[in-house]
Amino acid sequence: MDQLKYAVATVDRTKGVNLQKRSVEAIVSDETIDSCGEIVDAASWRLERYARNPVVLHQHNHSRPMGRAESLRTEGGALHARIVFASTALGEELLQLYSEGALRAFSVGFSPGRIATETVNGRTVERLCDCELHEISCVSVPANPNAVVKHKALGLVTQNYEDGSATLLAEVERRSAMTEDEQIREDLDRALERSFNARTGR
Repeated sequence: MDQLKYAVATVDRTKGVNLQKRSVEAIVSDETIDSCGEIVDAASWRLERYARNPVVLHQHNHSRPMGRAESLRTEGGALHARIVFASTALGEELLQLYSEGALRAFSVGFSPGRIATETVNGRTVERLCDCELHEISCVSVPANPNAVVKHKALGLVTQNYEDGSATLLAEVERRSAMTEDEQIREDLDRALERSFNARTGR
């Protein structure tokens, strides 16, 4: 299976939580340049496979489904979805957490189809195109929306999609305990390391 990547984004507060319909409007991916110099191309998302079984997970755990995704669409340079919570104990708990603002983000797991290089504001970035959406998850992340949107999980992917779920969950929990400044410093350090390795062929 292709290598899986993860990205996080926040609840769309312009529409927010609808308790009556048990749903949350979310921007699950946008074209923000992350600290690795990557953009997930919004116009070329491949959604057909996911749309056949649009399950939403809790913390990327395949044994803990909590709802489904509806109204998947790309508009305004972003991938949007309506997350509908199941009438289960887990669904009830997560719906309450989102309605109170204790949780504010979702994460997507995807595999990029091709990578294009371009220059944005004098900076060389990689645009990940034809990305195939594999899953959407409710995740625990820092409350600051800019930090959540901009910081894609770096270096969290194992060789196997299923194995990567546990790795990502542990990393999300670790980063949740960090301050925003600590996360930014860590992401910058990782980006510098990747840039150095790319230049030296490591």
